[in-house]
Amino acid sequence: MAKKSEMKAEGRLDSERVVSEAVSQDFSASGRSLSFEQMSELIGAIYQGPLESVPWGGMLGLLRRHLRANWATLILRRASVERPALLIRDVGRGPEVDRSPYNHYEVFSMDPFVGLPPDRVVTIDEMIDTDKWMQGEFYKSFIQPINIRFILGADIVADDGANCRLRITRAPTEQNFSDWDKALCQALLPVMSENSVVRRLLDDRS
Repeated sequence: MAKKSEMKAEGRLDSERVVSEAVSQDFSASGRSLSFEQMSELIGAIYQGPLESVPWGGMLGLLRRHLRANWATLILRRASVERPALLIRDVGRGPEVDRSPYNHYEVFSMDPFVGLPPDRVVTIDEMIDTDKWMQGEFYKSFIQPINIRFILGADIVADDGANCRLRITRAPTEQNFSDWDKALCQALLPVMSENSVVRRLLDDRS
């Protein structure tokens, strides 16, 4: 039994190694790259995410640091009238479940950065009029107070329709996300959208 478990673990590690190599090659084509070890760590954190006490907290922390962001958030469940949203975040003090007012439907439904092209990384500046956004009630009441201006996002959709939202943010004093930043996240999306990863996590929290 122990030998079988060891073989299964070795097989999983081999699979992660193959994926890491493929993702690293795709990402290197963007003209800049993380090291193979850094990319392997990210891929491993994605596969390990559903087993963590704070799901995908390790991955969020790594993305926040690599992208020089102040927030990295995964929206596992959208808010509805019946129940609040479920968000996991890393803001520099370790992963945690977000319990802010944003989770409630009245606030959550005000967010204009929704309906993104499936499985494609975009910035909020590409999707909406951000000058108008920054003058509005939602930004001034809920986004500006937590020192956010720039947002990078992706709506991750699994083969069977399960979905979650990835959001990475920077402060007004920082620069907007670059093509390199987008390429890193884009390279990771195929791994994150695997049914075995997304569905396993969402089933436990639906």
